[in-house]
Amino acid sequence: MSTAMEAANPRPSPDTGEKPVDEQASVNTDLEMAHVKLRRATEQINLLEGKLQQAVNENAKLKVKQTEDSKLWQGLDWKLSSTKTLCDQLTETLQQLASQTEKAEEDKKFFEEMLGKNSKDLDEFNCLLGDLSTKLEDAEQKIISGRQEMLQIKQEKEEMDQRYKERLYSNDTTIKEKDSLIKQLEGSVEENKSRLICIDSRLQCMEQELKLKDDDNKDLKELLSSFMVKVTELDKEHSSVSSHVSRLISSFERFYEMAQEEKMLMARSSKDKFEHLQSQYVDLTSENSALKTEIEELKSRLIELQRTQEIVMVQHVEECQVAEDKIRRLESEAEVSASNINKLEKLASKLQGRIQKLLEDSTLAENHKQKFLQKILNLESDNQELLGQVQSIMEEKSNNAESLQGEITKRDQQVNTLENQINQLRSVLDEKEQFYHCSVEREKTLEDQKLQVEASLSSTECQLSEAKRQYDLMLEGEKIELSKQLKELSLKNDKVINEIRKKYELEKIEITNAEKEKAEKLIREIENKCNEKISQNKYDSERYLIWLNEEHGTMVARIQQDNEHKESTLWAYHKEELQRIQSRAEIELRERLSLLRKEHELQIKSLRMHHEEECQRM
Repeated sequence: MSTAMEAANPRPSPDTGEKPVDEQASVNTDLEMAHVKLRRATEQINLLEGKLQQAVNENAKLKVKQTEDSKLWQGLDWKLSSTKTLCDQLTETLQQLASQTEKAEEDKKFFEEMLGKNSKDLDEFNCLLGDLSTKLEDAEQKIISGRQEMLQIKQEKEEMDQRYKERLYSNDTTIKEKDSLIKQLEGSVEENKSRLICIDSRLQCMEQELKLKDDDNKDLKELLSSFMVKVTELDKEHSSVSSHVSRLISSFERFYEMAQEEKMLMARSSKDKFEHLQSQYVDLTSENSALKTEIEELKSRLIELQRTQEIVMVQHVEECQVAEDKIRRLESEAEVSASNINKLEKLASKLQGRIQKLLEDSTLAENHKQKFLQKILNLESDNQELLGQVQSIMEEKSNNAESLQGEITKRDQQVNTLENQINQLRSVLDEKEQFYHCSVEREKTLEDQKLQVEASLSSTECQLSEAKRQYDLMLEGEKIELSKQLKELSLKNDKVINEIRKKYELEKIEITNAEKEKAEKLIREIENKCNEKISQNKYDSERYLIWLNEEHGTMVARIQQDNEHKESTLWAYHKEELQRIQSRAEIELRERLSLLRKEHELQIKSLRMHHEEECQRM
């Protein structure tokens, strides 16, 4: 019987150690009370058996006394009458004992019926336990497979994160290189503008000098009229002077050729620089197509760029106080920066809207978590109800101590299995919560990386500002050197121009006007092309941002739908498994109860035979 009970009642799994101490204490107290009741019943049975044996012994003694009295007092009738009365009393007692034995047999029948019912229940419960054990093994295998899948998913996500970080690093390097090229181009453009302004100032100075020299020519014409009188005297010296004049003319022609060559060289150098700028600009336009993919990362930097622009504005104001000549340039740059700030503010407002959307998504995720917690609480309440039902059944059947011992142990095992299932569900939910926390932590790490990138951008901007200052100092030094060289050239040219002033004034004025017009046309064309390309790039970037926003929304919707579908399938699968487990447990209980009934009937039959033999002996 003990081996059958051990086989029907498998040992509890190590998860039962997680039961609360209070429940274990209550179960132990119930078991102790049942044992006490059994001990009392056995003691009462032993007492009754002792009393029966005493009655038998007394009957034997009375029989001996009857024999002795019959031998000693055969002639005494009054003793016979007394003995007859005693016999009558004994017969009455025997009839009472027979009636008590009948009542005991009826009680035995009643207990046999109860034991049969209990045996059926125990058989069903054992069947349920077997099914539950098999289902628990299947669930453990499924949990192991799910954990392996989760590990694979985590590895894939880590690989994706590493790839994303490598892309971010490569994009940062490319952005830095392109920013440096853009700033170099801006510096070269500013240098060209400064050179054009210097050339304009020089031309104005030359025009003023020419006006002064025209006045000198008028004075010289008056002197010529006075000298015409002396020309007759100087005819003799004309031959020598003509030779000198021819030499001077040849030298002047050489100087004019040299000046034209210098102009051609300057024009060629400006054309080469312009072509170089055009090639760089073409390269930048080709690289802008690649920069479209990096616009998302630049969004996070817009806020810091606003701050840096404010700092740059302050620096410009300080430089305006120092250098009044740069006010016009700074005003134009301030207007451009103001337009850029407005654009950046618009982009910042768009980013704030996206942040609000993300916050709404996080609130929805929290609502889903609360729903899951409510479902878990409902399951716990159902489990508590089941425990209450089990306890009520235990209280109803606590009067029948012998039959309830097996039921108590088996019900405890059932409760343990249900608690193990609940613990498994809780572990699954804990894993989901851990996964959610991991995703939140990854978002935090990405935000930290963004902040680091922004800090690196701010440092690079500071370095660029320092480089601009150094370039400004270099330009000022070059301007000083150019001014010295121009002064020297102006002194040399003044000596030659005093001799050849009348012939080449008109040609110089025409050449300067033509060069001014060409330079202005070139500058206008360059500015128009740059503005067109900038507008195209902005339009393309805006389109790309809209497309990325749409894709992000669709991806978020797909992920939410997938999560909801997975959750619904999991809940349905768990409900079906619980229903199957309950049905199998009921079937097992019925089978085990039938087996226990059969065993109990056999025991009752053996007890009846034994009781009948004892009655016959009595």
